[in-house]
Amino acid sequence: MKKIIFLGILIGLLFTQNVQVVNAKIITGDVEVVLNRVVDFILYELPGLIKEIFEEKVLPIWKEMYKWFKESIWEKIKPLTEEEIARRKQIAEEEAQREREELLEEIEEISIKNDVWDKIKEFLVELWN
Repeated sequence: MKKIIFLGILIGLLFTQNVQVVNAKIITGDVEVVLNRVVDFILYELPGLIKEIFEEKVLPIWKEMYKWFKESIWEKIKPLTEEEIARRKQIAEEEAQREREELLEEIEEISIKNDVWDKIKEFLVELWN
């Protein structure tokens, strides 16, 4: 609800700054013209104003914040993260090697079981023939 009220106030402020209404039209009740001007402003002018504000005010601040973070903080954190990444990479490689060996053992066991089963099937087939 607060957002809607804030948006209404914002649109009202922008409308009063950018749209000029003749007092005679308001008094005579030409609300449709005023409403059309408000809708046109919201649909056509407001997005451009927001884009302009973002590009001129917000984006430069964020770029400066990123630059400051990268120079001041990231340079101090980077060596710690690199050590941790190298340590975890080594652990992951060891686990992958263990799993690979386990899978190869399981494949060998399965192939041995299949060979034994195939021999039993051949023996049974020969017995019945």
